[in-house]
Amino acid sequence: TDTAKLAPERLIEVETDLYKAVISNRNGVQFKSWLLKGYKTKDTLNYNMVQNNGFSVELNDWNGNLVTLADYVFTLSKDTTINEKRQLLFKAPFQDGFIQQLFVFTPGSFEYQWRIAFTGITRNFSGHYYTIHWKNGLPLAEKQFSEDDYYASSLIYIGDEMEIYNDPDDQATAVTGTNIRWAATRIKDFTAALGPEAAKQGKTVTLTRRNEIIGEETENKRVNFGIDIHHQPAR
Repeated sequence: TDTAKLAPERLIEVETDLYKAVISNRNGVQFKSWLLKGYKTKDTLNYNMVQNNGFSVELNDWNGNLVTLADYVFTLSKDTTINEKRQLLFKAPFQDGFIQQLFVFTPGSFEYQWRIAFTGITRNFSGHYYTIHWKNGLPLAEKQFSEDDYYASSLIYIGDEMEIYNDPDDQATAVTGTNIRWAATRIKDFTAALGPEAAKQGKTVTLTRRNEIIGEETENKRVNFGIDIHHQPAR
């Protein structure tokens, strides 16, 4: 909404031994950057995993209407450290209650945990479904873009099997399973993955392939995979 876009922005820095991230309270709580320490790009800068990207979430309410977190103004409610883990709790008014998002960052790990909860809301969401989006894959890191393009693919871990998707002709692929552990997009040296805490929650993963033009020549294209992972949490 216009109100959410015009709301005052607050930036929160999270720094560990492995990365430095900046989070904005705008657009449903977004990572503005995620710089990896010790990993340089072709420009000798720290690699930014979320450049031109957005971690976004959508749900369906009890009337079947789409609820997009980016339309709501979140404020930082708590900033605490428990057992060396930094925890950021964001809240936004919703109906007769609140939407809460909790981000947990652990030193010595590239992984972070994200949890969503609703307080003071008397009615449940339709089917308890929600969708997490990682839309734009990963930015290039190699000086020769063809090196990243060669390895560009999406990975889905279902049960005890790994499925790899890198067909240049597939524009979108939907994979359904009751035991989806995680889905990932990768280039040569970097991978970004999304996964539910309980493997049986994963229902469908949609992989979207995008061609991006690099430079002035139209033949200079790269393959870039985005991820949509649809969950149905256990009731």
